[in-house]
Amino acid sequence: MKTRHEEAVLAFDIGTSAIKASVLTGNGTPLLSGTHGYDTRYAGGGVAEQRPDDWWHGIRCLTGDFTARLPGWARDVAAIGVSGHMLGCLPVDAHGRALHPALIHSDSRAARQCAAIGAAAGADAIYRMSGNPLDARASLCKILWFKDEEPAVYRAASRFLQCKDYIVVDKHMGLVTGCTFVETTTVKFANFLSNFCVCLLNMGSTGK
Repeated sequence: MKTRHEEAVLAFDIGTSAIKASVLTGNGTPLLSGTHGYDTRYAGGGVAEQRPDDWWHGIRCLTGDFTARLPGWARDVAAIGVSGHMLGCLPVDAHGRALHPALIHSDSRAARQCAAIGAAAGADAIYRMSGNPLDARASLCKILWFKDEEPAVYRAASRFLQCKDYIVVDKHMGLVTGCTFVETTTVKFANFLSNFCVCLLNMGSTGK
């Protein structure tokens, strides 16, 4: 058991089928861990999407479980890390509210948009410029899918976010992201962290 006031790290990972969470001491000793599953909706035409509220529900459940198992753990949290699946696309309005279910990494509905980008810019040129192959699952293709297929959502969108960035911006920590989609976004605001944990515990049924 860790001693009181020893700094700890809280980490969340938003996965394809579940959100995972862990609390570790500063030297990497695990204190708590858990997993909370949620559904992914699959449909014809390459559809694979998740509800952002399900991510928050998982975070709330895991945080409450940690408190039941180790009361007072949140007082010692010195850093929070959030990571998640890549190649997503979640349109949000100017207040960070989700406008549509999130298109996750395996969603390939944007095949027509992918072909149009390839014809206009060239797949080889895009790879040389970005280091990423052109694919219907790419976030750029998904953004253009919204433009073509959901124009009202596209016009209302202020930003298109990855799942981890939605979790960060949704709790008013500022709009930040890693250098790549798979890089962990870490928040280190000393006066904010325990309040964040309390906020998770006290959120209503919608998580907003």
